[in-house]
Amino acid sequence: MKQMILRSRWSLSVGLIVALGAVIVAATLSIGVGSVDIDARVVVASILSFDDGDFNHLIVRTIRLPRVIAAVLVGAGMASAGAVMQGLTSNPLASPGLLGVNAGASLFVVVGISASGSLPLLTYGALSVAGAAVAAALVYGVSSAARSYWRDVLGFCRSGHNLDSHNRSRHL
Repeated sequence: MKQMILRSRWSLSVGLIVALGAVIVAATLSIGVGSVDIDARVVVASILSFDDGDFNHLIVRTIRLPRVIAAVLVGAGMASAGAVMQGLTSNPLASPGLLGVNAGASLFVVVGISASGSLPLLTYGALSVAGAAVAAALVYGVSSAARSYWRDVLGFCRSGHNLDSHNRSRHL
């Protein structure tokens, strides 16, 4: 058993290292591709030893590197949110649309725009996060209350069935 656990930890570590290497290679290639093709060596050089006189270094540092970092962070956030949702619902096909999280986010943004007209871009993000949180809490609360309600109803029915079967056995 201990050998199996060590083997699974080792394979998990190797898998994570390979995945991290794949992300780094993909990010480097993504930084190099655009309207101006930049060689991978120039990309690495612009990250490690920046030269503000080189046009390619400026492109990498000011445009492409922030874009790739944002993409990696957004992807990691979406993966984490998906894993949490799948874990909470014990459903491998769980999605935000299934629980109404995206509808709550949209509702808050629409209400915010309707109430105040034009809003700064960051306000849309804050409203959508608040709406998603309220929708998730509402769905979770309703499902918990319903679970409690149905547990009581089923318990009541079961107790009635037990009384009925007890009375029938006495008349036999």
